Amino acid sequence: MSITPLQKLDLQEQVIRLKKEKNAVILAHYYQEPEIQEV
Repeated sequence: MSITPLQKLDLQEQVIRLKKEKNAVILAHYYQEPEIQEV
C-alpha cells in the first residue's frame, strides 16, 4: 500500500496536532523510517 504525498502530509499534520493537544513527545530511533523521524 502506497501513501500519496497529500496523505503523508495529512497524517503528519494529525500527529503534530495530537502531539500538541496531549503535550506529548514522540521518540524515534535513527533506524526508524524517515517519515517517522520527520514528525
